[in-house]
Amino acid sequence: MEQLTIRNLVRKALAEDLAWGDITSSIMIPEDDMIGARLLCKSECVLCGEDLFTVAFEEVDPLIQCDFHIKEGTLIKPGETAARIFGPTRGMLMAERVALNFLNHMSGIATQTRAVVESIEGTGCHVTDTRKTLPLLREIQRHAVRVGGGTNHRMDLSSLVLIKDNHIRAVGSVSKAVLLAKSKVSHVMKVEVEVTCASEAKEAFGAGADIIMLDNMTPDQIKEIVRMKPPHVILEASGKITPQNARDYAESGVDVISMGFLTHSVKSADFSLEFD
Repeated sequence: MEQLTIRNLVRKALAEDLAWGDITSSIMIPEDDMIGARLLCKSECVLCGEDLFTVAFEEVDPLIQCDFHIKEGTLIKPGETAARIFGPTRGMLMAERVALNFLNHMSGIATQTRAVVESIEGTGCHVTDTRKTLPLLREIQRHAVRVGGGTNHRMDLSSLVLIKDNHIRAVGSVSKAVLLAKSKVSHVMKVEVEVTCASEAKEAFGAGADIIMLDNMTPDQIKEIVRMKPPHVILEASGKITPQNARDYAESGVDVISMGFLTHSVKSADFSLEFD
């Protein structure tokens, strides 16, 4: 992730939390007081978000030092110390919650992604996220997916032509929508279309779609479409895919499974800052 993106996001989060300052710390902690702390892991997880954690403290007080002992992307167990932090006590208290929120959230995403990736190992299928990200957090959430071993879908609406059900209703049919898109965009721009059954998939194949999203289908329905797929077409399964059934979908023959819950519904990891 770009440092400017990280710092801008962290600054907004700190401004939200600090407002006019930390009134409790300012009346209880001497200005020159210094302290050390450790970042304690309390739930098994894939560590992610070190940069944002560190920048949160740096932005509050440049004298605060964060020293991570464990590399991002590593599986860490409860009771392990991920980092040591030292600096002005007031500044550490002011930055603590924002830093932990980023770390817990991103580690939760990386952990769940890693679990799904490992569950489909050996199938040749990829796990990807969706645009169902929290507003303004897309870049860090997608970074966490990558750290967990997943891949990213289109970053925004300008990255790829993705024809969804409402586009198809507006135009009239799958084939009309794909042909219209193909006629309007450069040859280097991929065109993906969402279909809900085998007959729509046939339309998409015939119209020249590059990628076909198989929406809310069962693995058995998908297998039927896989058998008729032209070699160059990429098949993506989406909808109703969970960690429990991900392997069933991966073994159906699709190239990609996309899972919105990786970014919008994942449980956070649990880290705490323990002062010496």
